[in-house]
Amino acid sequence: MKTVLFCLLTLCLVHLANCQNIVKSRSGPNTYKNAITTTGGGYPIIWDGVYYIGTMQYERVLFSNSKSIMLGMSIGGGIGNRFNIPVILKVYTLIGRKYNKLEISAGIAGSNSKDRFSTLSCENCILPAGVIGYRYQNSQKPFVFKIGVGYPELIYIGLGFQF
Repeated sequence: MKTVLFCLLTLCLVHLANCQNIVKSRSGPNTYKNAITTTGGGYPIIWDGVYYIGTMQYERVLFSNSKSIMLGMSIGGGIGNRFNIPVILKVYTLIGRKYNKLEISAGIAGSNSKDRFSTLSCENCILPAGVIGYRYQNSQKPFVFKIGVGYPELIYIGLGFQF
């Protein structure tokens, strides 16, 4: 069993190293491949105040096609007033030229606490995670701005930097 896990980990690392070479060759010499973003979001609950959550994620570009389509993956976590999301794993795509991009992502989020008002959350379970939104991201500058809707953030706004 340890050998199988070691082989899978090695294959993943080799694949990520190869993706780095693909991104370098297709996206130009000064394009950022990594980003750290934070988002804050929520919505009012009429019968019991406001739901809010903040997340932080590390994002990695795995593929870039002439700067019009970018594919990547992100890992992060979040803390909120109704429940905590210790791990969020998503695959994302950015569609658009220049600075304005459509962001679409899908993945999973783990929850470790019960939210009595949500039918989606449960104690120690895996939930769907996803986002559709707008992202301002200049490939030559480190600033990232995002806004959109998704789960677990719901309606969110975010900032980040690329490196």
